[in-house]
Amino acid sequence: MVGVDAELLTGARLLASGTWRASHEAFETAWRRSDGEGRDLLQALAQLAAALLKWSEGHLEPAATILGRVRGRLEGLPSHVSRVDVETLESTAQAPTLEFNDLGAARIALAGSLAADRYADNRATGSFILVDDATHQTVAGGMISEVLRG
Repeated sequence: MVGVDAELLTGARLLASGTWRASHEAFETAWRRSDGEGRDLLQALAQLAAALLKWSEGHLEPAATILGRVRGRLEGLPSHVSRVDVETLESTAQAPTLEFNDLGAARIALAGSLAADRYADNRATGSFILVDDATHQTVAGGMISEVLRG
């Protein structure tokens, strides 16, 4: 199931933000393209988003009917599907980690102002190192690809 994890995450973020119609569409799109063990989970999540949308619009009986379908679909699944705990609908995926000398991308927020440029524009002010405050060890180095102002 290529891409299901990313699609699950997108749908889950939309669901958590109360954007139920968009969440339903994200889960349904993923469901239509999926196969295997995640397909039933995606369908249940799409139905959950639809039920919440109906409920928010004041259509309580249709919402209850759809929630009954969701429950039945979830009860038929194994306890973990596509790194999701089916009972709690929480992700069981580990946060990604980097090993020594691995490459990654990060967005860093600063508490104060800092003069910086994109690495492509100025190598001296477009690169950085991060030092652990407690151990004074270098923990990372990087190149700035984007500078946000404000």
